[in-house]
Amino acid sequence: MISFRQIEELIEMKQGTEPIVNLYLGGEGNRYSKKDYENTVKDLFKEREKEIEAFSKDKAHKVSLEKDSERIRQYVKEELDWKGKKGLAIFSCFGKDFWQVYSLPRKVKNLLVVDRTAYIRPLMNLFDEYRRFCTVLVDKTKARTFEIFLGEIEEHTQIVDQFSKKERVGGWKGYGDNKIERHLTEEIHRHFKKASEALMDLFKQYHFDWMILGGHHSDFSEFEKALHPFLKERMIGHLETDLHISKEEVLEKSLVIEHDVLKRQGEDLLKRLNELSGEKMAVSGVLGTLAAFRRGQIHSLVVSKEYLVPGMKCLKCHYLDRDNKECPLCKEPLHPIPDLIDDLIEAVVGQGCKVEYVWDKNGRAKEWGGVGAILRFKV
Repeated sequence: MISFRQIEELIEMKQGTEPIVNLYLGGEGNRYSKKDYENTVKDLFKEREKEIEAFSKDKAHKVSLEKDSERIRQYVKEELDWKGKKGLAIFSCFGKDFWQVYSLPRKVKNLLVVDRTAYIRPLMNLFDEYRRFCTVLVDKTKARTFEIFLGEIEEHTQIVDQFSKKERVGGWKGYGDNKIERHLTEEIHRHFKKASEALMDLFKQYHFDWMILGGHHSDFSEFEKALHPFLKERMIGHLETDLHISKEEVLEKSLVIEHDVLKRQGEDLLKRLNELSGEKMAVSGVLGTLAAFRRGQIHSLVVSKEYLVPGMKCLKCHYLDRDNKECPLCKEPLHPIPDLIDDLIEAVVGQGCKVEYVWDKNGRAKEWGGVGAILRFKV
């Protein structure tokens, strides 16, 4: 699971002068063999020959890049396993003795970047696309907290409070019973407060966006009253379950709730896009969105996660188009690219625009164009 701390570690790599080899590979399960991936990596290195030659003028950098290339090729040939993976990010810097491989939750564009900085934009796009959330299971004596991100789960805290045993001795008109009941209520309150404080500490450390509260209804509804208002704002659902379920079951049930929330958000986003289109404050479809991008109108780009469309790109000025063969700006020939949307996302992020994703599990992207934009000013 990729964490903010690991992203920060990559950002710190920018402080050095040694070249870093950044490799992104899109997984295709069993469709391609290891030999296919070896050839892909070989082609990517060949495409970046000029960048590598520029760094190789320094002897130490040349050695570092040779070692990086060797390590990456060896990994792809001997260690690469696509089981459970949809994408892969590899960062290698022999000069800094740095090597890291990240499994990604979705397919990414095959890309090799050689620079003095870690190329993390595809990772940051994932952080924008996916929500980090926390699932909490509670009852009157126990609490379990889980962090869920990018389809993976990690259990962080488990609290078990052993209440003191009091012999039930009835007093006059039940006075003894009432006293014991008050004592148990106080102990349960302290347990909920302790669990709430532990949850707040977890939030301060991991900054999760959403929270799911689970257990038996009577327990988590009482626990919710003890939560800090800041945590209540992040509640997206409840999970009726026993506390003894496995970590894998927690993940499965939590992802169902996440999917439902994302689906509703996507529907609300498309509804808003349609309403704003009537007011000429939004566009939909590839051509309309590209035109808005060129005019600098885009405030938020709306993208279907499942929608891909080929296009054309100028390698000199990065002009994007759907079908034209020549760049209207610098008159250079446009080169075909397999995924125009991916390049458009990168371009609008460079303009400081927000990207919002719609989960399109039913394949309805073509009905609204698969991509659209909420505008800064009217068409």
